[in-house]
Amino acid sequence: MVAMQRKTEELKNRSMKQMIRSQKQEGVNAREQDKMYKRQQQRQDLINRINEENDRRKSIETEVGRLETEEAEWIKKLQHTN
Repeated sequence: MVAMQRKTEELKNRSMKQMIRSQKQEGVNAREQDKMYKRQQQRQDLINRINEENDRRKSIETEVGRLETEEAEWIKKLQHTN
């Protein structure tokens, strides 16, 4: 009877230890997934900011080009009026 209770307790303890290990591993896995998700989000945010900055730069370069062309036309007009 005592031996049977001891066996039952041992099985119960093993089961409990395994459950605890399993939960601990699930927690570790969940934290790793969360880290990976955050890194992916940060990477995507950075890519978005870079793309926005490139779009602004292209827009500014286009405007500068337009203004330079306009300036050249005005200079030409001024030279022909003399």
